[in-house]
Amino acid sequence: MFTIPNFQLVQPLYDSENTSVSRAIRRVDQQPVILKWLKADFPTATQLAHYRQEYELLSQFHLPGVIQAYSLEQWQDHPILVLEDIG
Repeated sequence: MFTIPNFQLVQPLYDSENTSVSRAIRRVDQQPVILKWLKADFPTATQLAHYRQEYELLSQFHLPGVIQAYSLEQWQDHPILVLEDIG
Protein backbone atom coordinates (compact mmCIF):
# COMPACT_ATOMS: atom_id res chain seq x y z
CA MET A 1 0.00 0.00 0.00
CA PHE A 2 1.08 3.56 -0.75
CA THR A 3 2.62 5.39 2.23
CA ILE A 4 2.14 9.09 2.90
CA PRO A 5 4.07 10.81 5.70
CA ASN A 6 1.93 12.17 8.55
CA PHE A 7 -0.93 9.79 7.73
CA GLN A 8 -1.64 6.17 8.54
CA LEU A 9 -3.60 4.61 5.70
CA VAL A 10 -6.40 2.48 7.08
CA GLN A 11 -8.67 1.29 4.28
CA PRO A 12 -8.63 1.67 0.51
CA LEU A 13 -11.98 2.97 -0.74
CA TYR A 14 -11.50 3.54 -4.47
CA ASP A 15 -8.83 2.87 -7.02
CA SER A 16 -8.82 3.74 -10.71
CA GLU A 17 -6.18 4.22 -13.37
CA ASN A 18 -5.69 7.86 -12.28
CA THR A 19 -6.90 8.25 -8.69
CA SER A 20 -6.79 6.49 -5.33
CA VAL A 21 -8.97 7.23 -2.32
CA SER A 22 -8.34 5.84 1.15
CA ARG A 23 -9.45 6.24 4.73
CA ALA A 24 -6.57 7.37 6.91
CA ILE A 25 -5.66 8.73 10.33
CA ARG A 26 -3.85 12.07 10.51
CA ARG A 27 -1.02 11.30 12.94
CA VAL A 28 -0.67 14.76 14.48
CA ASP A 29 -4.16 14.71 16.04
CA GLN A 30 -5.49 11.18 15.33
CA GLN A 31 -8.26 12.70 13.18
CA PRO A 32 -9.91 10.27 10.74
CA VAL A 33 -9.69 11.67 7.21
CA ILE A 34 -10.16 10.68 3.59
CA LEU A 35 -7.15 11.05 1.30
CA LYS A 36 -7.53 11.40 -2.46
CA TRP A 37 -4.45 11.49 -4.66
CA LEU A 38 -3.31 11.26 -8.25
CA LYS A 39 -1.36 8.12 -9.06
CA ALA A 40 0.54 9.47 -12.08
CA ASP A 41 4.28 9.78 -11.61
CA PHE A 42 4.16 13.07 -13.49
CA PRO A 43 0.70 14.65 -13.20
CA THR A 44 -0.25 16.99 -16.02
CA ALA A 45 -0.89 20.69 -15.48
CA THR A 46 -4.58 20.00 -16.11
CA GLN A 47 -4.71 17.29 -13.44
CA LEU A 48 -2.95 19.54 -10.92
CA ALA A 49 -5.31 22.41 -11.70
CA HIS A 50 -8.30 20.09 -11.23
CA TYR A 51 -7.15 19.12 -7.74
CA ARG A 52 -6.53 22.76 -6.77
CA GLN A 53 -9.97 23.71 -8.07
CA GLU A 54 -11.65 20.82 -6.24
CA TYR A 55 -9.96 21.87 -3.00
CA GLU A 56 -10.85 25.55 -3.44
CA LEU A 57 -14.50 24.75 -4.17
CA LEU A 58 -14.93 22.33 -1.29
CA SER A 59 -13.16 24.61 1.19
CA GLN A 60 -15.66 27.41 0.49
CA PHE A 61 -18.69 25.41 1.63
CA HIS A 62 -19.47 24.77 5.27
CA LEU A 63 -22.90 23.20 4.92
CA PRO A 64 -24.45 20.02 6.29
CA GLY A 65 -23.99 17.21 3.80
CA VAL A 66 -21.00 18.80 2.03
CA ILE A 67 -17.70 17.13 2.81
CA GLN A 68 -15.18 19.58 4.21
CA ALA A 69 -11.76 19.91 2.58
CA TYR A 70 -9.08 20.20 5.27
CA SER A 71 -6.03 20.77 3.09
CA LEU A 72 -4.32 20.21 -0.23
CA GLU A 73 -0.91 18.72 0.35
CA GLN A 74 1.96 17.66 -1.87
CA TRP A 75 4.03 14.53 -1.53
CA GLN A 76 6.57 13.40 -4.16
CA ASP A 77 4.85 15.37 -6.94
CA HIS A 78 1.45 13.93 -6.00
CA PRO A 79 -1.29 16.34 -4.93
CA ILE A 80 -3.23 14.91 -1.99
CA LEU A 81 -6.66 16.17 -0.98
CA VAL A 82 -7.27 15.75 2.75
CA LEU A 83 -11.00 15.52 3.27
CA GLU A 84 -13.44 15.07 6.13
CA ASP A 85 -14.33 11.45 6.90
CA ILE A 86 -18.03 11.33 7.63
CA GLY A 87 -18.03 7.58 8.15
